Amino acid sequence: MLEWIIDVHRKFKLRNECLYVNQFVIDSFLSKKKISNKQLHILVVASLLIATKYEEIYPPELRDLLAISENKFTKQQVTELERDIL
Repeated sequence: MLEWIIDVHRKFKLRNECLYVNQFVIDSFLSKKKISNKQLHILVVASLLIATKYEEIYPPELRDLLAISENKFTKQQVTELERDIL
């Protein structure tokens, strides 16, 4: 999963700080809640969405993040998890 995060980071030319915030959000969430391995991918996308909104001037749109994750989940699923994380 880490390789995927780094690939996405490079593809969108995100700041290094965004990668660190993303990892912090993931760690913080996992320290408070348990999720299945199947939900890990959606957690990474939701936390990346939060991190890019926080660190980037022009963050990638959710549809771009969904496209790069091969549309494995819906916009609603990601925004619900984003709300849960926050």
